[in-house]
Amino acid sequence: MDGPAVYRPEIVRGFLYVPIRACAKGIVTIRAGRLPSGERVGLGFTSSGKLAAVLGSEQSWILVHIQALHQLLAPCGIRMVQVDATALIPPRQRQASIPAG
Repeated sequence: MDGPAVYRPEIVRGFLYVPIRACAKGIVTIRAGRLPSGERVGLGFTSSGKLAAVLGSEQSWILVHIQALHQLLAPCGIRMVQVDATALIPPRQRQASIPAG
């Protein structure tokens, strides 16, 4: 007889590896990115390896279902989640590339 099924959220469809930033003891925030147009987007990756390839191996992450991620980002005015982004605009270049206005 096989043992009990093991619940592994990383293999359940719809879960993404989402980069986070610690902002206070026990509190984290979800990192967002920007498109070349300046529009803010949520970030999610289908594997921790893909996240590390773009953001570095030291980047902290949590597993979040895509629907929950959309709900968390909506109050910030972020309507889109970029999945498996291959490149992000570095903050200094991003500031220079966004027109003032």
